[in-house]
Amino acid sequence: MDSYFNFFNILEIKMDKNKPLTIAFRDFTTFGGIIFYALFCIGLLLISQYSLALNLALGLLAIFVIIVVIRIFYHRDRPQKQDYHNFAEKIDASSFPSMHTTRAIFFSLILITFFEYSWLAIMFFGALAILVSVSRI
Repeated sequence: MDSYFNFFNILEIKMDKNKPLTIAFRDFTTFGGIIFYALFCIGLLLISQYSLALNLALGLLAIFVIIVVIRIFYHRDRPQKQDYHNFAEKIDASSFPSMHTTRAIFFSLILITFFEYSWLAIMFFGALAILVSVSRI
């Protein structure tokens, strides 16, 4: 991994699990998680935003299929390698492409579109997608 660009080394930030920056990035990664995504979709259904919930759910399915296909043909171990004993575990043990990052970017793009490309939506959801992406490094 030393040969790859490492954002935190460039900024000379040592990621210590007790430092506020590390804690913040750990929390930002939640916005790319499946639980957040599912709860958000359920919330949309509860407020009768069926079309938006459907778009997010179908996007989640498409993301899953695309990433699994990529991981079948290109396996890249995680920085802290996971052991695997079957095909499903091997797919899960691959780190590229990042499911969290892909979900966060798709989520942000859909919501930016939903809010009709307002500057506030672009800034907020764009920052959210960037923070989730950086948190996955």
